Amino acid sequence: SMVFPAELEVTLAGRQRHTARVDVPAGAAGRDAAETTGLVRRKFRTASTPLLGEQRVEQVLQQVEHLEELVNLSELTDNLCAG
Repeated sequence: SMVFPAELEVTLAGRQRHTARVDVPAGAAGRDAAETTGLVRRKFRTASTPLLGEQRVEQVLQQVEHLEELVNLSELTDNLCAG
């Protein structure tokens, strides 16, 4: 797999420099799948909870986790619609 390292350099007002490098950024190919799944779930919760509420967010996550078992997607799409 291809690796795309990330590097950040910050220069402070006093010209002091700080650099950080990550060879395999979070969520990138080559990272642990469980770690990536956790990051995606956390990001979805953070972005969607204010709109959908905790209960619907958890329902959506469960439905997506078992997507292949759903007979149709209407319940999932209903849960994704705010209101």
